[in-house]
Amino acid sequence: MNFKENRPSVTQLAGLREDRRMAALRAYLDFNASAPLLVEARAAMIAAVEQPGNASSVHGEGRAKRAMVDLARRNVAALCSAKPDHVVFTWGATEAAS
Repeated sequence: MNFKENRPSVTQLAGLREDRRMAALRAYLDFNASAPLLVEARAAMIAAVEQPGNASSVHGEGRAKRAMVDLARRNVAALCSAKPDHVVFTWGATEAAS
C-alpha cells in the first residue's frame, strides 16, 4: 500500500467539513497485530515462501534459501545504515523483546 496515493489532494480537502477533513488526514499507527505491506515487501515474502528449503540446511535448496535471507538482511541493514550482522530477524514481538 502506498500511503501517499491514499491521501486526499488539497482540492479534495477544501470541499470537506472540518471533521471530515481531519478524518481524511488521519494516519492509523496502531499496528500491533498486523500492518499493510508494501507491494514490494509482499512480492518478496511470496517469493521466499514459494521457494522450498530451510536456510539452515546445507543442500542446494537450503543454500538458496540462506542466500535469500542474507540478501534481505543486507537490504534491511542498508535501509537502517547498520551492519548486516547487526540485523536479527525474529518471529514476532515477544521473541524480539527477549
